[in-house]
Amino acid sequence: MSALAEILICDDPESTAHLLKEEFTANRVVLLIREEFGIEDAKEAIKEAYIASEKEKLIVLAAKKFNIYSQNALLKILEEPPKNILFKILCTAKSSLLPTIRSRLPVRNLKKRDAKPSRKIEKIDLEEILNMLKQERIEAEEAKESVYEAFRLFLRSEPKPGAKTLEAFEESLKLLELNSNPKTVLLRLYLNILKSRR
Repeated sequence: MSALAEILICDDPESTAHLLKEEFTANRVVLLIREEFGIEDAKEAIKEAYIASEKEKLIVLAAKKFNIYSQNALLKILEEPPKNILFKILCTAKSSLLPTIRSRLPVRNLKKRDAKPSRKIEKIDLEEILNMLKQERIEAEEAKESVYEAFRLFLRSEPKPGAKTLEAFEESLKLLELNSNPKTVLLRLYLNILKSRR
């Protein structure tokens, strides 16, 4: 993990924060670890940022949830941090942060790729789709991976997908880029795939 300002998506923000502290022993590291990051926590982070530091100081904000008020309070300091101040925001899902926060820092995903079972396109039936969409929270990045995986499998399948099915893959990726609900996008795509098999 490098010493640069960024958002880190991870399975366990608290553990990752402690790993960062061990890694950056040469610099001052301030950990603000919360279950939910609120407005008072944001004020504490801002106050810490304005404490002058001759050496680089890393302020780590780690939480499972960041409420909207704390995020809005952090916008200015993230955009124009004081000299020698670096922020790392640790959370479990990119979607838990406002687009305005995400636009100010690069995002890096540290989540284990095998943490969730992959959706095998050959096993898809209507009941499976409905159960999966009812039970799981699906992140946009995970949904994109599912679309790509389905596309690769479909290209190898017989009969080959028709133009309408290929358009459905392209449209799904566009909708995910536009922040459409990942569950809805996957549902539409999978129903299209089921229809094309009949």
